[in-house]
Amino acid sequence: MTLLSTTFDDPMPLRLRVLASPAIEALVAHWISQAEIDHLDEFLEIERIRSVVAASEVPGRNSEEDLEKLRSHHGAAWTFLLPFVDGSGAGTLADLAAHLEAVDPEMLVRAFSSQSKCDGPCDHGVFDPSADPVAFKAWLVGLIDDLSSPLDPMLAELGPTLAHDAELTRFLERRMTIPQLVESVTNGIAYTPEAGVEEIVLVPSLLIRPFNLVFRFGGTRYFLYPVSEEALDADDDTPPSWVVALFKAISDERRLRLLRHLAGNPASLMELTEYLGTAKSTTHHHLRTLRAAGLVRHTMDVGDKEESRYELRTDVLPDAFSFLSTYLDPGASS
Repeated sequence: MTLLSTTFDDPMPLRLRVLASPAIEALVAHWISQAEIDHLDEFLEIERIRSVVAASEVPGRNSEEDLEKLRSHHGAAWTFLLPFVDGSGAGTLADLAAHLEAVDPEMLVRAFSSQSKCDGPCDHGVFDPSADPVAFKAWLVGLIDDLSSPLDPMLAELGPTLAHDAELTRFLERRMTIPQLVESVTNGIAYTPEAGVEEIVLVPSLLIRPFNLVFRFGGTRYFLYPVSEEALDADDDTPPSWVVALFKAISDERRLRLLRHLAGNPASLMELTEYLGTAKSTTHHHLRTLRAAGLVRHTMDVGDKEESRYELRTDVLPDAFSFLSTYLDPGASS
């Protein structure tokens, strides 16, 4: 997948959200199955994708014929539903169908038209949503509702993995700028803020692995990114690695002394070695542990004499116990 963007001179301040929804995985599965993508087997979850699509095409169901209509507009037609999942907080296709009942039909038509395409006349008969927006809305709600019965139970199994990855990303958000975070979770997409884009929404996806999907709807840029290996391998009660690293880092008396010393002023490795009274390699090991936990930052002091210095990340400390509380009581997190 390739990110196409235009750089402007007047980027707006950005907000960021993380959205995890099993319903989006249904959109991803159908997008992949219908889009013109070379080397389809390079998707790591291709068998699961095919299972989702197969479950959607039960002979005799209304959805079988309706899916053919969407295919005439290629896979991109599925992406227009993404903002509606986002706006409703829908976790299931049944939730999405219920939300669409209250949406203005004209809005649905505009969203669909912005993403769908046909190379010449669409196949499978005339399919022009703008001809009768009310009928289009009724048709769409019926399709999503029909798909919810076979797909929602399948997609629910993906929920814990998506939620776990979302929590990991929210933690990283406290330690990175938005462009850095985008590059980190997407495994390399360098994002430059764009004029008119006010919000970035990061959406973890299991089915998209190892690729990314990037869309823009109005002032919102969506990045569907592959869930991390850590989230993929985790059980429901597996503590996030950052919780383990954080509390392991502060469990050592010498590392606590380093943090206290750095709370006063940044210091060099040599100064900290003299302060602890340990070997330079030992001090460096402790500092590396503190850096990995996000508690200490390594900087270059460029002056008459270049010197590496370490400083305390005071922005992380107040969050330490809130991280632990989130893990111990997930229902208390926002």
